[in-house]
Amino acid sequence: MTTPDPQELTTTKDAVTAITTPVLTDANYLAITDQVSYSTGDLQLLRIRDTRKLVNEKLDPIIRPIYDWLQSWYSLKRELSDPLDIAEQGLKQKMSTFQFELLKKKQESQRLIDEETRRLSQQAQAELTKSHDTGLSAIERARAKVKAQQTVTQAKEVAQTTTVAPVRAANSSVIPTTIWEVTDFKAFLKGIVDGTIPEEMVTVQSVNMNAMWKMNKEKVKGWPGVGSVEGVRIAGR
Repeated sequence: MTTPDPQELTTTKDAVTAITTPVLTDANYLAITDQVSYSTGDLQLLRIRDTRKLVNEKLDPIIRPIYDWLQSWYSLKRELSDPLDIAEQGLKQKMSTFQFELLKKKQESQRLIDEETRRLSQQAQAELTKSHDTGLSAIERARAKVKAQQTVTQAKEVAQTTTVAPVRAANSSVIPTTIWEVTDFKAFLKGIVDGTIPEEMVTVQSVNMNAMWKMNKEKVKGWPGVGSVEGVRIAGR
């Protein structure tokens, strides 16, 4: 299927515009100030609906075959492409899980290294203190000094120990991420109330509020901080 004929587009646009322009002009410039003009506006609504039908009747026979043709190709594209997207996301998830487990092992390994380094440092400090203890013999003080030096060296070696080796690949990269989570919703709401957290950080779930409003308006009106706003809407007949 080829692209639309520019001349056909122009001809169709001119024909439809000739129909819609008078209707748009009358509707856009009408001021509603009294019963008469209100009734005129009501007639204009009917005129707009009728004109829209004429526009649809003019364009739908042209658009529908093209739309169906295009949707068929898009449907085929989704059928062929979606499994690839799903497979890609699945692989990324499995790779992310692997890297996350690797990160946990690295953190645990580092914790053990830090713990051992701290223990050896404390031991070295204790031996160093003994090396200055005049209550001990010269031999004992000398041994303590040597032991302190050995322990310091051992602590340095442990501190330099390599933890879990990273895993990399040629066609993907690992990007460390940190995301937020609300661990205590009541504390979070308290932060909103006392001003610690900006009000913009929380929003009302309109879908849930509308559902509750339909079920029991009076109950919702009775909720703290909830009121009602009167209004009107115009519906066609």
